Amino acid sequence: MKLGSPEDIAQNGSIIGEQAYVYSFVYPIDQLTAGSTVSKSITIQQNSEFLWQKATYFARINNTAQLTYDSRVVPMVTFQWTDATSGQQMFDTPPFIDNFWGVGSVPMILPRSKLLERRSTLTVEVTNLHDTDPYQLVLSMVGFKIYRGR
Repeated sequence: MKLGSPEDIAQNGSIIGEQAYVYSFVYPIDQLTAGSTVSKSITIQQNSEFLWQKATYFARINNTAQLTYDSRVVPMVTFQWTDATSGQQMFDTPPFIDNFWGVGSVPMILPRSKLLERRSTLTVEVTNLHDTDPYQLVLSMVGFKIYRGR
């Protein structure tokens, strides 16, 4: 069933508005230390569903002052994305960050957009595999909110 199709509208109520939106998981450098595993959760707001379309990340290493496109950090981390509401994991084995998340100028476009229900809780667990370096990491889910009439 396609989002916005007659079947979708009949089942879930008509779409009355949309708004571009970004949900982000933020991992401060003092938490994502070498060899650590850190989980962060977000909850989709209750006023709308969220259609996730693109994935981007930003990383810094050792509080690097300024980054350029030539000096982009590719952190040595793996991650697992879990829908805490259903317990469903996105991957059978946690992939490296660069195998899934793109960067702002070249985002990863999901092969199929994922509709996240209002009040869904999502958790991303990140493991820093580097021996010495801590990372600051921001994982962003880019898409739009969908407001429905009931």
